[in-house]
Amino acid sequence: MDLIVKQLTKSFGAMQALQPLDLHIRSGEFTTLLGPSGCGKTTLLRMIAGLETPDSGEIWLDDECVFSSEKGAFKPVHKRGLGMVFQDFALWPHLTVYENVAFGLRAAKQTTGMRERVMDAIEAVRLQGLEQRYPSQLSGGQQQRVAFARAIAVEPKLILFDEPLSALDALLRDEMRAELLHLVQSRGLTAIYVTHDQLEAMSMSDLILVMQAGKVLQKGAPETIYHRPTEPFVARFVGKSNWIEPDERMIRPERLRWTGRPGDLSWSTEVKRVSYLGDRYEITLELANGTVWVAYHDQRLRVGDRAIVYVSSNEIHSIQPIKEAVNV
Repeated sequence: MDLIVKQLTKSFGAMQALQPLDLHIRSGEFTTLLGPSGCGKTTLLRMIAGLETPDSGEIWLDDECVFSSEKGAFKPVHKRGLGMVFQDFALWPHLTVYENVAFGLRAAKQTTGMRERVMDAIEAVRLQGLEQRYPSQLSGGQQQRVAFARAIAVEPKLILFDEPLSALDALLRDEMRAELLHLVQSRGLTAIYVTHDQLEAMSMSDLILVMQAGKVLQKGAPETIYHRPTEPFVARFVGKSNWIEPDERMIRPERLRWTGRPGDLSWSTEVKRVSYLGDRYEITLELANGTVWVAYHDQRLRVGDRAIVYVSSNEIHSIQPIKEAVNV
């Protein structure tokens, strides 16, 4: 299912939560809306779902207009045929796993072949045998799987995720991230995923939309967003950045080297902090002008040591800001 948004806006009182936005998400893509709290990503997701009413613009699902301020069109959430997974799981505590998964089908009056569809969804998330348990009898990861199963049981073409893994611990979050991505890909779903976690965005997405203050600043593949940011905010929010000139030229930490090559640029630094990350050490460095950088090393350095770092000039990225919001 293609999603097309045309000049969509939303304000809450004097605050403009979403500035005029054009967006086209193509069928089968896993697209992540990435940004800090208050950037407009959840507001956009809720308007696509039909949980919020835009102030203006249009929303199209394939060739069907589900919202238009000009035409006065608004299709309610239960008629848009979308799957939704929320941060708090939103399970009914008095219903069993089976009944929670079946809830969306009953609400949409899609009861033909319901048992087969519910069991197929339960098996897809590996919860077979737990159909008669209640949410209070499940672990956090199992509850999240129930939420996934409920979303796919209605056989949506587009599924919306609003920070669905943020309530889980780090180890379980890694496991569920892989399972969620496999589930979406194996069923050929189009997915829109909201998160403020750059690791989730980078590891799962075909496309990332980085948002700030109701605008999409940059759209691109994870590699493009990381290696070729077009805005200083994007460079800082996605990964770590070492600035040669503030907001103009920067180096990613992994590009800094501890031995030089012909033609390299170099900086004399002092080691200020050393953090062990398991597979490497993160070294905080201070330059002569007081600027603080981050580099990586395979050995522990001592705080207070002097060190020279090197980089090839072609590893330096120049920021070229886009003056207008990205047309995506």
